Amino acid sequence: MHGQFARKTYLSAETLRGHEPPLNTEDMNVKDGSLEQVWINALEHLRELNGAPSVKMHDTPRESI
Repeated sequence: MHGQFARKTYLSAETLRGHEPPLNTEDMNVKDGSLEQVWINALEHLRELNGAPSVKMHDTPRESI
């Protein structure tokens, strides 16, 4: 096999990208502020959560290691 190399197949960025979306598509996103309200509600719920309990740090004697 000296001087011979196995043939390998590589994927290019063009292959992985897939199809390009058409440029003339209509924007179907909702603009009534509902997404912002979901964001605000999520942040309010997160604010109400308690933090994780802490553990007091202490030295471990060398004999137990």
